Amino acid sequence: MVRIFGDTEIMSLDIQWNEPHPETGEKWYIEARRFAKVWSFFVRYKRRSEWEPFRNPTMAMWEHVLDAMKRKYTRRDGVEIVDITHLEKHIKVLRPALEAWEAKKRSRLELDKPKEP
Repeated sequence: MVRIFGDTEIMSLDIQWNEPHPETGEKWYIEARRFAKVWSFFVRYKRRSEWEPFRNPTMAMWEHVLDAMKRKYTRRDGVEIVDITHLEKHIKVLRPALEAWEAKKRSRLELDKPKEP
């Protein structure tokens, strides 16, 4: 996608998909945008609603974006190998913190479940 600022055209990359919400199971829509080498995630719960910023993308979301970029690269669809390499390095740095955060969240959810007699 090309974004226009004044007289300047700047390339951005948008990747969209939908999947069941991890907690409710309802369908939600996710978009990852790369603009000026910064990734931002957005979600919406209905197809025609406004995108809302999503501040805590999961490891699965990052991996989905990486997979989509690799597919776009093979189709020569605006993605270069340096883009993929940059995202792989970013994921490598994020992985330990994200996995620890997700494990902590899962354990908190398990503690909140009522215990069966």
